[in-house]
Amino acid sequence: MLDLQVLLASLHDWVREHYLAPTWQRLELDTATELLYRKAGRVSWGPAQIEITFEPYRYPEQQQAMAETCRRCNAAQLRWRDGRLLHFRVAANPKFQLCDCQSAGQT
Repeated sequence: MLDLQVLLASLHDWVREHYLAPTWQRLELDTATELLYRKAGRVSWGPAQIEITFEPYRYPEQQQAMAETCRRCNAAQLRWRDGRLLHFRVAANPKFQLCDCQSAGQT
């Protein structure tokens, strides 16, 4: 088990150095696991490209860091084992609105 933990820590260090946004390059493995590696999302399998779309983050600084991380991954032209191009993106945060305030006073 210790060998696997060392492997995961080494792999995280490599990913952190090559792909993560500067604000995330100091993340420890536990924090990165919660923020990145277990992030919910959607995968679309196309004939030439695989698109990975992560759910939006609650906090703007995390959303920006993930967008930068996706940009770095896309710039590296990463490929799946069958040769298909991997394309990463983070979904935009939906505009939050409590109610339809414009029509609230109208009858």
